[in-house]
Amino acid sequence: MSLFKNADEFVKSLHESAPYISFAARFASFRGFIFDKRINATCTSIKIAHAGFYSTGDSKKTTGKCPFCTLEQTFKQMDDPWQMHAENSPNCEYVLLGKPDEDVNALPFRTVVNLALRCATFSKYDNILEDIRILEESERENALYRDPYSRSLIEFRNATKFLTYEHRLESFESAKIDQKKVLKATSKKLAASGFYFTSKTFATCPFCLLSIDFQEIDDEWKEHQKNVECDFVKLDKKEESEWTPEEAMMLASRMWVMHKYASGLKLVAEFEKKEKEYYEFGERVNRMMAKPKCSTRRCSI
Repeated sequence: MSLFKNADEFVKSLHESAPYISFAARFASFRGFIFDKRINATCTSIKIAHAGFYSTGDSKKTTGKCPFCTLEQTFKQMDDPWQMHAENSPNCEYVLLGKPDEDVNALPFRTVVNLALRCATFSKYDNILEDIRILEESERENALYRDPYSRSLIEFRNATKFLTYEHRLESFESAKIDQKKVLKATSKKLAASGFYFTSKTFATCPFCLLSIDFQEIDDEWKEHQKNVECDFVKLDKKEESEWTPEEAMMLASRMWVMHKYASGLKLVAEFEKKEKEYYEFGERVNRMMAKPKCSTRRCSI
């Protein structure tokens, strides 16, 4: 877990992990966009970036990808990027906010942080898949080339051990809660509901960092379902055998991101209690995704 000393350090790290939360970064990725050179084209790089897409780097630069839901779209010169995004991925968190970069100051900074965490999750997912691809395609004898990718995957594995039910269940061995007849909760129920043991009578979800006092609740799964933002809850598949490889990797990526930014999210919670810090921190966070006032339709070559 990364320890952040202050808000600036947290925001900087989060922005580095989620670069395409920024309109400016998405817009810049479409440099040389072919339809910007066509006077009658309605599908411009500004509109595509505004709709939440960044360029995938294809040769014609007509394909974009959403960093918040991974939707990929190939655009034609008369397309409406926002409409395409809304129709093809209606549950995308960026879409549900309704063109959020028009006025980021109207967004609670917690909302912007959540968007950045979503963006960072998909970015980590793509990076891990790329590491796996490189290792699969590289020569086993070339250890020097393979080493950084191998270390990346080992670190990823170590940070995501609570992905599995068995590892979460093992964490409760020292708590011996099953020996306490007064408790309705059991280690198996808690582990199946996505929690691992942290201390005394508390358990935490590694996917959303929700912490519960299992001595005080009657139904741990119902309690978990109250946090509708949790990816484990949204997937609604407590049986790992039902997961697709993509779903498992996405959950692991989410866990890695939440683990990395756990201390930063505590800072967020602290700032929400203090008016001055709340305002100043909100400004820093909102600048991550602000749309520049000076952006114009570019006709670049």
